[in-house]
Amino acid sequence: MPRLLHCRVALSLAVLAASCIITSSVIQSYPVASGTDSERLRAIAGHPLINVENGSVKYTGALTPEGLSQLKALTSGRAISDLTIASGGGEVSISIDFGNWVYDHQLSVIVERACMSSCANYIFPAGKRKVILPGAVVAWHGSPLQRNLQSESGMRKQLRAADREAQKRVTREELEKAVKEMMVFMADVKEKQKAFYERIGVNEYVTRIGNEKYGARGFYFMSVEDMEKFGIKNVTAPNDYPKVDLTELNKLMPLPVRYIKLRNAGITSR
Repeated sequence: MPRLLHCRVALSLAVLAASCIITSSVIQSYPVASGTDSERLRAIAGHPLINVENGSVKYTGALTPEGLSQLKALTSGRAISDLTIASGGGEVSISIDFGNWVYDHQLSVIVERACMSSCANYIFPAGKRKVILPGAVVAWHGSPLQRNLQSESGMRKQLRAADREAQKRVTREELEKAVKEMMVFMADVKEKQKAFYERIGVNEYVTRIGNEKYGARGFYFMSVEDMEKFGIKNVTAPNDYPKVDLTELNKLMPLPVRYIKLRNAGITSR
C-alpha cells in the first residue's frame, strides 16, 4: 500500500468512504470508568475478541482481516449455527468477505449492544435469521454508493470536511493522488458490493436512505417492518425497538443515532 494511504487524510477518507467504521478515534477517545455501559460499547470498535462454544460464535470488535482469519480458523470443521456480534464495522471490502462467510454458513445473526456501519451493511443482512437483543441497535450511515462520493470533486470535499487538521499536513499533490487512488478503490469495491447484495437479495439503498432522503447527518436505524421493505427479512426485535434507549451510545458519538420511519413504500434509489 502506498505511504500516502497511511496518512491521516487517507484514513479520514476511509472513514467516510471505504472503511464505513466507527473508529477508535471516535469512540475510544472518551475516558470512561471500567465495567460501565460506555466501556462495553466502546469495545465494539476495538481489537476483535472471538469465542466459539457449543456451535455458537461470539464476535466483539472491529471487522478486520485478522479477525476474519481467526474466526475461520476457530470454526474450521465445526458445526456453527449462529453468530452473536457487537461491532462498529470495518473496512468495506473485508466486511463484505465477512458477510459472504456468514451467508455461506447460513448463520443466524444475533446483535448484542450494536451492529453499526459495515456490520449493519454486510453482516446483519447476511444472516439466515436476525435477532436484535433488548437494548441493541442496528444502524447505517452510508456506503460506497452514497451520492457525495461519486465524483472526484465530491470525494475531495468530503475529505477536506472530514479532517481539517490533517489537511494542513499534506500537499495539494498528495491530496490529489489520494483522491484518485480512492476513486480506483471505490470502483472496485462497488462491483464487489453489488455482487454481494444481489446474492443475498437485499436492496443496497438501506445503507444510505437515511442520509440521502431523511436528513440524517450521522447514523440512523429503522423498524423491523421498514427493514423488510429492503429485503432484510426474518428479523426479530423487541416490540419497542424504535424507542431503544441509546443514551450511552450517543454519549460516544459526534452526532446522535437517529430513528427514521419510511414515509411511503417507495424506496428506489435515485
